[in-house]
Amino acid sequence: MKKNPILQLLAFVALTMIDTVRGIVGHTAIMANVVAGTVSSHPGNITRYAEAAFTAAHVLVKPGTASNEVLINGASDKPIGWIEDTALIDTTIPVALLSTSPNTAILTASGDIVIGEDVYTAAAGQVQDLPTASGTYYLIGTALTAAADGEEVEVDPCFPIATVVS
Repeated sequence: MKKNPILQLLAFVALTMIDTVRGIVGHTAIMANVVAGTVSSHPGNITRYAEAAFTAAHVLVKPGTASNEVLINGASDKPIGWIEDTALIDTTIPVALLSTSPNTAILTASGDIVIGEDVYTAAAGQVQDLPTASGTYYLIGTALTAAADGEEVEVDPCFPIATVVS
C-alpha cells in the first residue's frame, strides 16, 4: 500500500499540535496579573489595589493591610516596588518589583542625588542619598541620573537592603 504524503503531513501537524497543547496545559502559562487573592507567578510586575489614594506617581510602595493591597512607602519601611502613576483608593495599579523588574525605576528625589550614588528610602515613597538622621532605611539601588529635590531620578533597582544610620 502506497503512503499518501499529504496524510503523513497532516498526521505530523496534528501530533505536533497535540504536543504543544500538552506542553501548555502541563506548564504554568503566565497570561495576566491576578489581583483577586490567588497566588500566581509574575515576570517583574504585579497588580495590586491602592489601599489609599495615591496622589503622587514615581514613588515606592510597601505591602498594604491586605495581601492584595499596597501603600506609599515610608522612610523606614521595606518597599516591594514602585508605581509609575497615581491611583484612586481601591483601584488596581501596576507595581514594578524592585528585585525582579527588567526596567530601571523612575522615582521622585527627596533632596539632591548625584549620579552613581546609592539611593535609599525616604518619606512619602521618595528616595534620597545616604541619610544623616539616625534610623533604619533601605538601599534600593544606584542613581543613573542626577536630580534635585522633587525631581525624577532614574535608578538601577536592587533587592531592598536594610541600612542602619546611627
